[in-house]
Amino acid sequence: MKRIATALVLIPLVVWLILGAPWWAFVAALIVVGLFALREVIGIGRNAAISALGGVIYIGGAWTCAFELRALNPHWLLFAFLLCWAGDTAALYIGKNFGRHKLAPKISPGKTWEGAIASVAGGVLVGGIYAHYLIPAATMGLVLMIGALGNIAGQIGDLVESAYKRWGGVKDSGSSLPGHGGWLDRIDSSLVSVPVVYALVRILAEGARSQ
Repeated sequence: MKRIATALVLIPLVVWLILGAPWWAFVAALIVVGLFALREVIGIGRNAAISALGGVIYIGGAWTCAFELRALNPHWLLFAFLLCWAGDTAALYIGKNFGRHKLAPKISPGKTWEGAIASVAGGVLVGGIYAHYLIPAATMGLVLMIGALGNIAGQIGDLVESAYKRWGGVKDSGSSLPGHGGWLDRIDSSLVSVPVVYALVRILAEGARSQ
């Protein structure tokens, strides 16, 4: 219940920040969330200096891509987040009820191949519907390709954070968000999906437009 309540607060806020907020509010939100997540990265790591440097590069690079993607088209940025949100929901439901084959038991014992496949399907479905109405200039084939690769990237980001937490000997990155753990737990997928979507939009969408 806490997880749902937190999501009901965060999701509308993120949507507003991406689609309706002035640029300074969006940048301020990126900085605040980034600093909270960076603090958790440093807290998990065994060497504060190395963890801080790695966290700045990792989080800062992803948020730079988020800023650039919003400048290109804010709907593409929300699309990148939707891939993770819808994918996580599908993976949670299918994985819990039908998951039988472990995806990476030594890193994240709860994840299954069934959940991972459901995540791709759910992310692509929701992302495809969103893009159909709000990014009409993009062909559906392009949208589905970007959606699938963006979702897979997000799942890799989730596994990377799980491996980092396991290495640091913690279950959650923090406890700031009821039902979700810490800020790093909430944005781990987006830290990889956003740069991948940004790169694909720049390479594929811009390339298609020039033909």
